[in-house]
Amino acid sequence: MPVPLLELSSLHNPWDITYKRLISYIIDDLGHIWLDKLTPQQVQAFYTKMLTDKLSSKVVHEIHGVLHLALKNAVRWGMISRNVCDLVSPPRIVSREVVPLSVGRPGASPSQVHPGPPI
Repeated sequence: MPVPLLELSSLHNPWDITYKRLISYIIDDLGHIWLDKLTPQQVQAFYTKMLTDKLSSKVVHEIHGVLHLALKNAVRWGMISRNVCDLVSPPRIVSREVVPLSVGRPGASPSQVHPGPPI
């Protein structure tokens, strides 16, 4: 039996939530600027602000991807003449080193050892 269209549209999609969150960052900081007035310096300052607001470099890199695609479509549709994201360097993704505490590690007191997530 086919699923009605209403049920298909109400299915939970985690990518949709992530995309909306990334879009909200862009709109909050750059939404007041007209597309044809957006400069590479403004975009670079936006990325720097996002990094100083404690967002990870991976999230800021994802924001760059969403903004770049949006501006690429605006160029294709004739709304702007150039994509300013082509002139901006996206942040390099920096991996954080994870050092897990274990019960058997020398120097780890019981107050420093946190139980892991339930399995």
